[in-house]
Amino acid sequence: PAGTTVTARDQRGWIEIVVFGTLDARGATFTSEHQADGDWGGIRFMPTSVSWNAGAGSGSRLQDCTVRYAQIGVHVRGDANLMLSPSPLVQSCTITDHAVHGVWILSATPTVKNSVVTDNGTDGISIDFAGVPQILFNTIRRNGEDGVGIGHAGPVIQNNDIRDNRWGIRSTDYGLQG
Repeated sequence: PAGTTVTARDQRGWIEIVVFGTLDARGATFTSEHQADGDWGGIRFMPTSVSWNAGAGSGSRLQDCTVRYAQIGVHVRGDANLMLSPSPLVQSCTITDHAVHGVWILSATPTVKNSVVTDNGTDGISIDFAGVPQILFNTIRRNGEDGVGIGHAGPVIQNNDIRDNRWGIRSTDYGLQG
C-alpha cells in the first residue's frame, strides 16, 4: 500500500527485489538502512515479469514510488533469444542516488514517464539491445555520465528535461526516435 517503506539491510549490494511475475507498487519507498549509493541491488524485472496492460489496468508497475541507494535502481531485463521483452510501467517515480544506473533497460520495452531520475553514478537511464522503450516527460539531471545512454536500441525519447549530466543523450549506435 501507499506509504510502505521497503528497507534493505545489507551494505554489499547483494539484496535485490527480483520480479518473475507481477509487481504492482504504488506510493512505496525502496531504500537502504545505511543510505549510501550501492547498498543494495535494486529492483529487477526479469524476462518473465508481467507487462503493464493499460487497458486492463494490470501488470507490473512502479507508480509514485521512490527508489534510492541501490547498485541499479530499476533494471528491466528481457531475453532476445526467447523473444521475451517485459514492459513494466515506471510512472511518477523518483529514482536517485544509485552507484551505477538509475534505470537500466536491457532487451526490454518499458515505459518510463513523468519521473525524476537524478544523481546516479553513471547513466540516468541506460538502454541496451532494447526494442522501443518509451522515455516520456521525465526530469533527468546530475548523473555521472549520460542522461540517457543508448546502444543498439531505438527508444522513443520525448518531452524530457535532460541537463546537468556529463552528456545529455548519447547514442553509440543507431535507431534514435523522437
